[in-house]
Amino acid sequence: MDFWPGQFASPQANAKKGRKRKAPPKYERVVANYPVLDYGSLASAVELKRPNGYEWVFPTESNKGRLRAVTEPRKFFPSTRPHNIEIPRATLKQRAEQGANFLRTYQPDVDIPFDLIKNELRESDILTDAVQTFDPFCGNTLTSVYCNEAYRKRNILVAFPTGPGGSDLNISPIYFRTDNLQFAPRHSPAWSFETPIQHITSTSPGSRPGSTRKTDNFLAVRTYGGTSIFDLQGQVTHGLAQAPPRPTELSVILPTDVGGGSLMDLSFTSSVPEMFLIDSRGNLYKYTLRNERKFSNHLLAGDSEKSDDTFWRVRARDSSFEGVFCSSKSIRLFDTRSGIATSELYSVAAESSHVVTSVEATGVEHLLCASTTTEVLWLDDRFPKRPLLGSKHHRNFDRTLSVQSVVADQAIISLLSSRHNGYVSAFGVTTPEEGPLQCCINSSALPFTGSSGTNTFSRTIVRHLNEDSFSLLELNEQGSIHHMELVYETDGAESFESRRSQLTLHWSDEVKKLDKQSEGLRPDYGRLGGRELVEVDLSGLYEKLVNADEEANRQDAEGNAESLYDLLDRIPSFWRNSEMEPTTSTTLFDVVFNSNEDPIPQARADFLTGTPLNSTRGYRALRQGRLSLSSDKMKKLRGEAGWHFDLASTLRNLDSAVFREDENSSDSDALTPYTVSRRNEIPEADQRESESGQQLALDLALSTDVMRSASFKSTHPNKSDESLEIADTLSIATGKLSLNNRTDEPPHVAFGSCRPSERDTKAYYKETHVYGDEDNEMEDIEKPVEMPLGVRLLLNEWVVGSDPKDYAYVDPYGLKERHEEGPQDNFIVMTQASMAQTQSQAPPTIIATKKLASTQPKQPPAILPASQPLAKAQVLPRQLQTQASYSQVFGTQPDSQGQDSQYAMASTQILPGPFGGRPAAGPKKKPPKKRIGGF
Repeated sequence: MDFWPGQFASPQANAKKGRKRKAPPKYERVVANYPVLDYGSLASAVELKRPNGYEWVFPTESNKGRLRAVTEPRKFFPSTRPHNIEIPRATLKQRAEQGANFLRTYQPDVDIPFDLIKNELRESDILTDAVQTFDPFCGNTLTSVYCNEAYRKRNILVAFPTGPGGSDLNISPIYFRTDNLQFAPRHSPAWSFETPIQHITSTSPGSRPGSTRKTDNFLAVRTYGGTSIFDLQGQVTHGLAQAPPRPTELSVILPTDVGGGSLMDLSFTSSVPEMFLIDSRGNLYKYTLRNERKFSNHLLAGDSEKSDDTFWRVRARDSSFEGVFCSSKSIRLFDTRSGIATSELYSVAAESSHVVTSVEATGVEHLLCASTTTEVLWLDDRFPKRPLLGSKHHRNFDRTLSVQSVVADQAIISLLSSRHNGYVSAFGVTTPEEGPLQCCINSSALPFTGSSGTNTFSRTIVRHLNEDSFSLLELNEQGSIHHMELVYETDGAESFESRRSQLTLHWSDEVKKLDKQSEGLRPDYGRLGGRELVEVDLSGLYEKLVNADEEANRQDAEGNAESLYDLLDRIPSFWRNSEMEPTTSTTLFDVVFNSNEDPIPQARADFLTGTPLNSTRGYRALRQGRLSLSSDKMKKLRGEAGWHFDLASTLRNLDSAVFREDENSSDSDALTPYTVSRRNEIPEADQRESESGQQLALDLALSTDVMRSASFKSTHPNKSDESLEIADTLSIATGKLSLNNRTDEPPHVAFGSCRPSERDTKAYYKETHVYGDEDNEMEDIEKPVEMPLGVRLLLNEWVVGSDPKDYAYVDPYGLKERHEEGPQDNFIVMTQASMAQTQSQAPPTIIATKKLASTQPKQPPAILPASQPLAKAQVLPRQLQTQASYSQVFGTQPDSQGQDSQYAMASTQILPGPFGGRPAAGPKKKPPKKRIGGF
């Protein structure tokens, strides 16, 4: 076989000016002695001799193949395991404290330091995280076996784990039909183990069917307890109804058979029953079964003492004495004919962080396929240390990557997959008659198989009767198998759209039942699972509430006609017989409800209880107008009410279709847009919906009128009240006696239904508060509440019940007209220009001693709005103008002081500003000189 030239690189000499050039290296540095295919690169080229001359050939020249899906992904076997339990992990310190408390409680005599418990838990976490990332003992748990026991007695067996813990072995057949294959899974397991299954392997995989001659078929299943060897003789059946016998267990390989180590991988040879074994320390064994006796021969001792490598894999080759095993850094060949001889086939650089993940046979003589964390390699066992070809896969660092190969139409298809996700990459190479190995499919992704889950994916390949198609079976962590049929096509080949499925599916009734049960699988939380949920069947209760009592309620409503008539007679005299508080606001619905003979206590929800009015007769009475406040009987109820308000206009703005102004406003037909639309008419449901709509229309009509037995107390007295005349007379007399002719202050705040309660907080808790004293309550109501002047000024303009649109703002700082009965004073026209002179920034003028007014004006000075023009004058009383001028001169002294305490002299108060303070005592200190130079 020819080889592609490798990749070499030589460091360029430093050619910068001013520096001495170094001599070029004597030997070139080898990057890779094989071409590595990548996107957009030719990798390598070789010149081959053709009949017409020489021709350049590239590795990707024959890259004209495609791998496509023939059918949509399908589920071939239902789930048998629930999802994994995700337990929230506490912090390391919390778990250490829990462990220490447990030991102190149940082992008080044992004294274990807290740091020791914490360190043990930390090491356990590190080991658990490492196993979840990569478990070297976890292998492929889905495999296929090609069985050919006799003429026309052949099929393919699929072995996979089932059950909640994955400890049951299921062996289901794939039957050969005339033009296709048929998979008929079995619902019951063929064998059960005590521990979960970790790895399943067979003698002749279904990806490489054997010839028509009879074959011996064996199956090896590795669990945590040991490895069992099964003979599959007699598992081939003709019909779907035939149940195969249980497989025969030939032997169990225990750790004592391999020197006490843990078995990591095994592979059958061509001379069955014979296999190669390798343990976790790298020790290689040859295991043979003869005459129901087992023989174990130690071939090669591992170098675990020199290396801490815990990853080992072994694969048998075409002959029974040759094989290949690999670690994370190298792939080696061995031969058992003359002792044990090994040779290195491939190795990873020691300084590299990438490792080998798998090695598999391709079905072509002398050709192997291996995978690393960076690329996929094709190796020839006849040429060690010289790979034929490599291809980058551009996947994240993942040590669970594995490769499986199948031959389809003279192309070697290799599928790269991981146990952590469902992404599968396809690579393809061909072996031409002349020239080196060429690539026909370069790193293409396969469609998603539809399998759910995030971990523990196993896959196997089943080859069809046609040489260019095969099926990919995928097992997820819930135990379900999904199938995808793939076909390899080249340019000019038959289109895959016209092809039929080569693998069909047949489920028995038991498997269909198992599929329905898989929908209700839930994780087993142990004793805590009982607190997760409690299932209660309330269908009987709903049947009783909705259907059973419906007819009884209808009969009771029709039979209580007399009760309804009595209720309509008691409604007008409700205010006389009611025990409700006068300040309670009620709707017409509350009036109707409380007019019943036996009203429910108010603590309960009234809208959930019924009255004789909640019936068809009650709705009929509403339609007849007997519940309208404009009727003859109901006018008495409205007349005796102290206050009434109709919410219909407000509700009409929210929904004009339901609350209409016409006489049909209480009609249930207005609720038609809110009814449930049905494709088919259901008389019972339509009748129930119509009756419910009538009751809703009745409730809406009764909720629009709000009434109250006592009216709201107005905050302002009426004009016809005699107290207004008395108040005006007193204000006029007070104005005549006042020195500054001030206007009347706003009246006291009058409260209506709600008024503040004034009490001493300390006395309230010290003494027992007695309620029900009507005399004290009347005294509290009549006694006015003292409110600040600012609050009274704000509330003076607000009248309860007045229309906000008619409100007119009155500037409280403007001048008010004086009473006609009061004395008329001479006014002085004072413009803003003259006022500006009085507000000069000059120092205050010293005026001779003069008697000042001892009384301070109670009215604030006039404030001129800034928006008024300058030409507009303000008219102020003479006395007020005089007082304003005095306040400009002596602004720091109160006006209430007499002549003896006020003298005409300048203020001695320190004024603000940089020049307002007193001069500092003593000469001003000179600032110290700054040192410019020195040491």
